[in-house]
Amino acid sequence: MPALSDINLNIESGELVFLVGLSGVGKTTLIKLIFREISPTSGSVFFRGRNISRFKPRELLGYRRNIGMVFQDFRLIKSKTIYENVAFALEVIGESRREIDKKVPAALDMVDLSHKLDVFPNQLSGGEQQRVGIARAIVKNPQLILADEPTGNVDPRTAREIMNLFDKINQGGTTVIIATHAWELVNEMKKRVISLEDGFLKKDNKQEEGYCVT
Repeated sequence: MPALSDINLNIESGELVFLVGLSGVGKTTLIKLIFREISPTSGSVFFRGRNISRFKPRELLGYRRNIGMVFQDFRLIKSKTIYENVAFALEVIGESRREIDKKVPAALDMVDLSHKLDVFPNQLSGGEQQRVGIARAIVKNPQLILADEPTGNVDPRTAREIMNLFDKINQGGTTVIIATHAWELVNEMKKRVISLEDGFLKKDNKQEEGYCVT
């Protein structure tokens, strides 16, 4: 049985979109398809009019530079400081040290962690670690943020703060796609909601006002 079937979506530049549904319905698969971590067995994924399955290695690298990834389990490097974790996202794409020293503090300031540049991940709370993950995602100034269950390992209050941070990032013009189980927060934010069920598109509230997912 396919993980996803008959999915037909168009997400505009500058949107903030929630992918919702129970575990196993295909949310993470859709995120991986967009990032081209996996390729579709049929159908196509387009980014700004280009079929990403046809990207050559260098084109794929350029494409991924335009995407910031945020994970449920943070995926920080434990042996590196917070500054070094965020800087690493720029080092791997060949950014100059001058640009790194300018962009990293700005990204950490955006997530309100500029006072913890020299601490290590295990010295931070789960919410703080996730904010570092978000700083690492935005430091490249990406066109698109993909977040897979970004509030799954934090308490409800911190989850709300993280969602508000994504909203702030989106208001700056970045497209944000969030796969989440945080139904209550999704309802509060009143953004576009794409609901999946058993690998199929159940509902897309793009044309509805104040849609509630519960």
